[in-house]
Amino acid sequence: MRHVSLVFLFSVLFLADAFAFTPADSLRKMLAQIPSANHSFANDTARIKLLCELGKRTMEDDTALALFQQAIGLSEKQKWDRGLMIANCYYGYYSGRKGLYYRACEHLLRGLHMAEELNNKSYTGFALRYLADNYLNLNESKKAMAYYKSAIPVLLEAGDTLRYLISINNVGIIHFRNAAYDRAISFFNLCLKKNRFPYFIEVEGYCLVNLSACYQHKKAYDRALSYLELFRKLKQNNPN
Repeated sequence: MRHVSLVFLFSVLFLADAFAFTPADSLRKMLAQIPSANHSFANDTARIKLLCELGKRTMEDDTALALFQQAIGLSEKQKWDRGLMIANCYYGYYSGRKGLYYRACEHLLRGLHMAEELNNKSYTGFALRYLADNYLNLNESKKAMAYYKSAIPVLLEAGDTLRYLISINNVGIIHFRNAAYDRAISFFNLCLKKNRFPYFIEVEGYCLVNLSACYQHKKAYDRALSYLELFRKLKQNNPN
């Protein structure tokens, strides 16, 4: 039987807050309308919000990092903790996308500290989950496991269902890498069980493939094939 590759879930972002459905060009115009010479608290916090939203939408990681760096600088100048929380979390996220894992962890830890100070569950969960991803990329699986396990209940409380499910899946992957296949299976099954309301078809597909890989390594080939067949039917019924 041909080996099955596991699916590791990393980069998922959502646009949020008041600008979620505002086109990027409109955000740039709004940013340009703020008087450049006026650095009042109100003007600078408006700049920070717009810089962060633009950063989330850009397709270029370097451009996003530059925008979040500006937001960090302005937030520090105005001593605005919420701005520091958001900008550091996303600066860490985009640093990780570029493979700058130590830098990513540095900024995510800053964001985590601010999120905990502000009792912001959404960004606490965000920072914990991406800290886990980056430590895993640094081959520090024990730290990654600890951060994923810390992230899971926080993300659930925050209602961040997709990142919650991703964290459960990725705990399973760490167990798989450690050849703890039964533990891995338990987390992939848990991920399937919790993927109900809202339901993410891509998560179900990932878990089915990962379960197949586990049973293949356990030499339970019939079960491995049964999960691949479930995945095939899922894709057949949902080609997009």
